[in-house]
Amino acid sequence: DLLYRMWLYGGLEFTATASLDELQEDPTGRGVGGTIPLSFDLGVKFDTFIGNFTLSLSYMLDLVF
Repeated sequence: DLLYRMWLYGGLEFTATASLDELQEDPTGRGVGGTIPLSFDLGVKFDTFIGNFTLSLSYMLDLVF
């Protein structure tokens, strides 16, 4: 058998830091710039006789953009 196991995974993370207010300021120092520190990932993991492989949407988007 080539494929032992396969599963889908997903994750979402919102991180607030002490410098969140500084991050959200516009270049003039007033108002909110609208930046939200949000990260996500969605993918498929494969367990085969060769080894473990992960196909990640976030990784592919990083390669393209």
